[in-house]
Amino acid sequence: MGKLEVEELFHYGKIYRDVVLHVPGRISGSFKVALMPGLSDAHAHPQVIDVGEGGRWKNSYEWIANRKLRVREEDLRGDPELSSKLTIIALTLSLLDGVTMIAITGSLQGNLLALRRLKYHPRVIMLPTILNKKGWMKLEDVYTFLPDSTRLDGGKISAGIFIHSIGLTDPKTVKEAISLGKGEKIPVAMHLNEGVGETEVLRKITGNNLSEVVAIHCIEESEECKRLGLRVVSCPLSNLYLYERTIPQLEFIDAFGSDWPLVTGTLRRALSTATSIYKRELEVLDKATRGGYEVYNINHELDISLYDDTLKRIVTGEAHPRTVIVGGQPTVIEGKLDGIDRGEAERALRETINEALSLYGVDP
Repeated sequence: MGKLEVEELFHYGKIYRDVVLHVPGRISGSFKVALMPGLSDAHAHPQVIDVGEGGRWKNSYEWIANRKLRVREEDLRGDPELSSKLTIIALTLSLLDGVTMIAITGSLQGNLLALRRLKYHPRVIMLPTILNKKGWMKLEDVYTFLPDSTRLDGGKISAGIFIHSIGLTDPKTVKEAISLGKGEKIPVAMHLNEGVGETEVLRKITGNNLSEVVAIHCIEESEECKRLGLRVVSCPLSNLYLYERTIPQLEFIDAFGSDWPLVTGTLRRALSTATSIYKRELEVLDKATRGGYEVYNINHELDISLYDDTLKRIVTGEAHPRTVIVGGQPTVIEGKLDGIDRGEAERALRETINEALSLYGVDP
């Protein structure tokens, strides 16, 4: 067994000092801080590389209808090879930033291909997106995928359903998707109240039993979301970029998401932003670590991010982990993932974005 000596262990909202952690294998060492579990990214779109102009939109529907992107998203998502490259980079950058769990939407084929190719990755919840629009999946497509996809890779990969939104998915599909999620005991997530109140519409479609639904954003009717038992994930970076506002109170939030890890950064940056907004550092960090695991009911045994830095610099997003362990398996070692450091991953991102723009770019 390996032995990890830690000056400060952050676990379930509390700090424990001078702790020894035992993990499988031969990895050993001394660290200033350990997060157990590590950071949990409860909502990420790994194929998003451009989001258009920010700071001027009232709600998500206005943004989607009027944004001017540099890339044809439908064509990009329809390219499994390119989609997989972007997912690989998103997961790599996330691990290098101490993220040990991430929920990803977007291209199912691209995400599956990426996970087959990766030697190391965080725990992943795959949430194929259902949307009534050309190029997106239908509920029946997801249903055929689910039986062979739950709890893969020894529990490090699991699956659920992502309903894009109330306004862009028909009510019958929303109701059936939530019913399917409950029947299969898998998570169902959706964008909700992203600048426009939709809680009552959802309640009328599905009834009052919403405790299993993961609601992303909820910048409107935040208190009502919590009252109805929705599991609320806040994405402060994208909210501030698009609408210049986010959920007003920390009490209404269960977990945090990066939303666009390849545009605005991984959960490390979302944590920094949340800390600056809500100030209560340890409470924010608790929601940014175990929060995502609890929202999706994911095991976090032996998921640890270890730092040679202070807890203060971790919550402000200034620190990067030296070592990251997922399910007892070392992934990041001495700041590198399978020999790749942050600079190399960021260079790969720039190259892949240029490739996407050359293939599917929109003429000015």
